Amino acid sequence: MRYAIIVVLLLSGCVTDTAPPNITDNDTNITVQEEINSFEECVEAGNPVMESYPRQCRANGKTFLSLTDLFDSSKNASCAADDDCRLVNSGHAFACCWAGACDEIDYSSDKWIAVNKEWFENTREQHCPADCGPAPGCAVRAVNENFTAVCQDGICEKVPIIAVNLTANNITVNETNASAEEMQEINETEEIPEGFPIGGYMLVLDDVVVHPDNCGAFSVRHANGTVIDKLLICEKESTYWIGPDGHKYRILVVKVAAGYTQKENWADVRIYG
Repeated sequence: MRYAIIVVLLLSGCVTDTAPPNITDNDTNITVQEEINSFEECVEAGNPVMESYPRQCRANGKTFLSLTDLFDSSKNASCAADDDCRLVNSGHAFACCWAGACDEIDYSSDKWIAVNKEWFENTREQHCPADCGPAPGCAVRAVNENFTAVCQDGICEKVPIIAVNLTANNITVNETNASAEEMQEINETEEIPEGFPIGGYMLVLDDVVVHPDNCGAFSVRHANGTVIDKLLICEKESTYWIGPDGHKYRILVVKVAAGYTQKENWADVRIYG
């Protein structure tokens, strides 16, 4: 009787930095790959993806996480102030190595979302490669920047910008609920105060209170000047105003200043809606 003798050799060894790129030893199924710095590059090189969340891919002794998965699963949008928030392109996750640097900016797109700024920067620094080479030389085209990230009830939210960097005494009201005939009749009978357009109404700076804090005394008015609400908002503070139609606006006062006459009072106000 003859017996077949099978000899199994267990080979061990290491791969040094001098190994040529993309060399495969079919007997040991070890592949050496160079220039892999991200999960996407690891997958493109043909390495298997681990069944985990976030997904993982391993090459050259390193494990790369899917930053897109990490971004989706751990997105932090908590905040205590507007400065805690920023808009980011969720389609590029943490935008490692200049990803999306040359894309046009359209904040109205759903892919632009509000997140906690410190969380985003810290996580990007932790997971993105340190050396990505020089920034690409491209001009970024802004399509729509009329949105910003603000802190509302402890959560960063993307909101449209209705008015920004406007002063109360040099604004021409261009949004009203009154017809042209009604406005002509009103203008002939009384002087209508100027203010910020807010929906179909006006936010008018009536006065400035300087003690103990610099605050603006505002009124919300119909196009004919009729007062429907009064608000007192101090510098670097904000308040919400809900219109008769139920629409909610956030009014932020950046700065107010008082002069010797009523017309010298002014305010830098941001209105989000």
